Amino acid sequence: MTQFATRLVRTTVEPEGDAFRWRREPGPAYVPPPAPLPGSLRRTLTDLHPALRLPVRPIAEPGLSLTYLAHGPLPAASWLAFPDQQPLVRQALHAAGAALAALHRLPAPPEVTRPHPGVARLATWLATGESAPALHRAAAGRLGPARLDRLLDRCATLLGPPGGDLLHGAASLALIVPGPEPALLSGEFLARGSGSLDVAWLLAELSELELAVAHGLAPALSADYEALRRAVQDGYGQPVAVEGLVPLRVLTHAHDYAAYVGWDPQLTKYLDIVADVMEGRP
Repeated sequence: MTQFATRLVRTTVEPEGDAFRWRREPGPAYVPPPAPLPGSLRRTLTDLHPALRLPVRPIAEPGLSLTYLAHGPLPAASWLAFPDQQPLVRQALHAAGAALAALHRLPAPPEVTRPHPGVARLATWLATGESAPALHRAAAGRLGPARLDRLLDRCATLLGPPGGDLLHGAASLALIVPGPEPALLSGEFLARGSGSLDVAWLLAELSELELAVAHGLAPALSADYEALRRAVQDGYGQPVAVEGLVPLRVLTHAHDYAAYVGWDPQLTKYLDIVADVMEGRP
């Protein structure tokens, strides 16, 4: 059994037959708790794409854990630490890109209305600082009010008016499971907005990790990130611009660590990365 736990969610992975059972249990900071996936939407998403993996059974009531079956024991983020497994990661990212393309081609269902949760979470923190006050004070000092205003404006633009495509809402290396049948765990964060944001969020995460490696923050995750980004784009089938999203993705990672794990002085180095990217420095 493998566990990954923060104050947001506890993930437990256990073998089940020739696959693995992934159980995601909401933690005390998970607000709002997971909501039931409407039956009509579940029927629409079932068998939409082989990599798009829904919870094993419908959620009967809000707040219960979500259980998935996948053919791998670790998320893509963990596989990055194994250089000989890069082809496996690229295959999974290609499959995730293709699954997102299939999702975005669907007519957007009226029962899904919320905006992209990652961007919304970051915008709330930028405006109030409440979920991670120590990091917010550090960001105000390191980035300054003008840069923080620019970041908040960018969030507002991305959130935009209601409507748009059906989004996965949290396409990330934590929810992509490499294996003989790659999976993108889905259904927990469904949202509405521009489909390009869904893909760009994942591409920006890969750029964030590349920057963390370059700045000595994650030396074990050295990889060919250009090839990984290309795998996502090839799977998606069309180019997606990521301009302006990388600093938001870096800051989201720093926020989530501070809010759901705890304060670490090393988080200020992520603020340095944000400043460098915003000013066009390598």
